[in-house]
Amino acid sequence: MAEAALNARRTAGQARAMHAVARRGLSDPAGPYPHGDRIRAAFGSYAPIGLAAHMGPAARAASRDLSAGGYVLNGRAAFAERPSLHTAVHEAAHMVHQAHGGAALTHGIGHMSDAHERMADRVADTVAAGGSAEPMFASAFGGAAPSATPGPMLQMINRIRSNTATMRPTEAA
Repeated sequence: MAEAALNARRTAGQARAMHAVARRGLSDPAGPYPHGDRIRAAFGSYAPIGLAAHMGPAARAASRDLSAGGYVLNGRAAFAERPSLHTAVHEAAHMVHQAHGGAALTHGIGHMSDAHERMADRVADTVAAGGSAEPMFASAFGGAAPSATPGPMLQMINRIRSNTATMRPTEAA
């Protein structure tokens, strides 16, 4: 099924259920963000404040139920397992999107083909190649200071890139 059709059929209730699963994944204590020093250096003034990640049993279960290798919910990251540099940077880029109010998401859920995912991929490619993400963020957000998140925001990186981020049918009930 085409991603656009699937996204259009996602209801607000399904989105709330996905948010609930993601919140459960944040119940483990947060620890140091994987590749955090490299990310802070590459993000410069846009580096998320308090960069930390949830990677315990609850984060693994929520990631599995969301079919995600990692996700960011309202500026907080969770991973199914220790992520690669690329995945860690991708999710940290979503933290920057959310902190700067730059993520307009249908029902508060990001989608694989949206502009935010494409930018997070470009940021991850740049940082993994040894570059700086700061110019990309400056272009997107200018010198804007972080703002309050305007509502629940969930952005995920799928384990299988061609899979649309959806919950297992048993989780939506």
